[in-house]
Parts: sequence; structure tokens; C-alpha cells
Amino acid sequence: MFYKRKIGDLAFQDRTNIGLGDYTVSQVPMPADVSRDPDVAAVLNPADMVPVYNLNQAKLGVFNVGVVDRSDTTNDTLYTGFEASFNVRLPGGAMLFGSWTAEHTLQRWCDNNDDPNGPTTTGQFNPTAATTGVDAPLGGRYCDQTQFDYPFIQEVKFAGNYSLPYSIDVGAVLQSYGGQERVITWTPEQARFPNNQRTQAQTFILTAPGSVFYDRWNQLDLNVKKNIRLNSKVLTFQIDIFNVLNANAIRQANNVVGASLGNATTIMTGRFPRLAVNYKF
Repeated sequence: MFYKRKIGDLAFQDRTNIGLGDYTVSQVPMPADVSRDPDVAAVLNPADMVPVYNLNQAKLGVFNVGVVDRSDTTNDTLYTGFEASFNVRLPGGAMLFGSWTAEHTLQRWCDNNDDPNGPTTTGQFNPTAATTGVDAPLGGRYCDQTQFDYPFIQEVKFAGNYSLPYSIDVGAVLQSYGGQERVITWTPEQARFPNNQRTQAQTFILTAPGSVFYDRWNQLDLNVKKNIRLNSKVLTFQIDIFNVLNANAIRQANNVVGASLGNATTIMTGRFPRLAVNYKF
């Protein structure tokens, strides 16, 4: 299967009294805290300079005046996905199922001249927004995600079961999920602005689209079931072992530049068994 979807005319708030010419740009050093996280440090050079835009003081009083909701044909969300699967019965009655998917969602939010920093916004119609919180810049240098080498997030699943003698059934499920994108944000301190004259706190995205991702999540689950017939009744013993490999991939982390950058907030649940007994009568 091949999927292609475009959602256009995305709505946004337009500050009619503010334009790109109302900002002054300064080149400031990359924050040193990016070196705390090896994955982030691998894509951000601590020696680089970052362009930071500061709203002119004369425009601060009308920043939230004359704000209107509108849409534009250049703002859109583009989804591309591939899917393949199989289901087969093997000799001896074993069943095997497998699937593979690859997908990505790209957004374009370039029709906005309110803030050249590209402030963060929760993307519309993007499933990664649930985990990243902010996944797209509203304007700025990263506003068109289609201009970057954004990889497909791939997912693989295999499941099978086999009946052994003595009414014993064995099953296994292997799942492998690509980690979602990490969106690294930064709010420059006031001291980084010329003469400490910061008119607004600015939060924007430091990393290019598709450059940093969470760990791949691999999980193997096993199931063993034994049925015992007692006349017309059935007694079933079942043992499930989740995450047999005891993998501990990081699924969410702190993505805000600072002392806690890269600290894990959610990891896979470790290996654990479950015993169940079912009596049908």
C-alpha cells in the first residue's frame, strides 16, 4: 500500500502590525548546554553562531494588537506512507504474520512574517505532536521541512504461533518501532542580547528537521499456554513474558536546552512475566 495525503490552507494567527523589518538580528554563540546530550552535540556545533532576532522596542505595544486568524495556500501538511504485510500458514499448522511500514509527516509554515526566529508551534495533523509537544516552527529558517533530509520512520512487526504436543501453544511477537523526532528548543537568556535589551523572551527550534531522534524501540514478547480438559470443562494455564530482551530504549527525554537537556523522562518497561489461570465450565 502507498499513502499520500496533503492538508492545505492551514490556519494561523497573523499580527498585522508586525513585519520582518521590525526585528534586529544578533549573532550569538551556541549555548554550551548542547554538549550535555551526545545526540544533540552530534548535530549542533558548539562553535557556531546562532541568529537571534529581537523585536524593536517601538513595536512592543502593538504586538498583540490587530491579530487576525487567516490561512494561506502555502501552509500545508504532507504525509507519505508505505505498508506491506504477509500472513502464511506453515507446515505443521504454524501461523506467521509480518508487516512493515514507513512514514513521515512534513509541514510548511512559511507564510508568516511576525517573528523571523521561527517560534515553536504545535503542528496540525501531525501524530508526533503528541510526544514532542512542539514539532514545527512558525516561520524562520526551518519553516519548510520539505527542504531537509527528513527520514522515514520505519516499523516492523512479526508474530507467530505453533501448537506443540500435549495441548501446549507457543506464540511470540517481535516489534520494532523507529524513535520519534526530538525537537530541541532554546530560550536565549537576556544577557545574550546587545546591552541586555531583550524586548521579548524568544523560544525557537535549534535543530534542523529530521536531525535528532529517540532510540529505536525493539520488543520481544513470548506466550505459552497449556489447556487441560476435565470432562466438559477446560482449565488453561498461561505464561506471558513481556520485553524478553529487557530493552530499555529511551522514548521521551528533556528537549529544552539547559542543565537537564537529554535527561530521560520515559523509557521502555523492563522485562516482566504474567501468570494467568482460566477455568471454563
